[in-house]
Amino acid sequence: MRQSELLLVALLAISGSNGAYAQLELNGHIYAEPGNSVATYVDRLKNGTTEWQRYNAACALGELGDKSAIPALIDALDSPSNSVRECAVSSLGDLDAVAAVPRITKLLA
Repeated sequence: MRQSELLLVALLAISGSNGAYAQLELNGHIYAEPGNSVATYVDRLKNGTTEWQRYNAACALGELGDKSAIPALIDALDSPSNSVRECAVSSLGDLDAVAAVPRITKLLA
C-alpha cells in the first residue's frame, strides 16, 4: 500500500463516513489565511482555545506545505478532538510525512 493510500485509509477510519469537518475539507475549503506563518498555525494547533481554532490550524498547516509542521501535526494525533486528529492525518498526507506512519498505524489499532 502506498504512503498516500495508508494516510487516506487512516483518515477515513478516524473520521467516520460523514463528519462535518471532513466534509469541509473534501469540498476544497481554504483554511490558511494570507499573511499567517507556519509558526502562527503551529501555535494555534498547540494552544488554540477552541476546537475550531485547532482544527483550522491543522488543516492550514497541510495546505501551506511546509514540512517543518510535521512534528506538531504528529503531536496533534493525540488530540482528544476527532476533528483535529482527522485533519492532522490529512495534512500529514499532504506533507508526505512518512515519519507519521507508525503513529497513524497505532491510531488504527
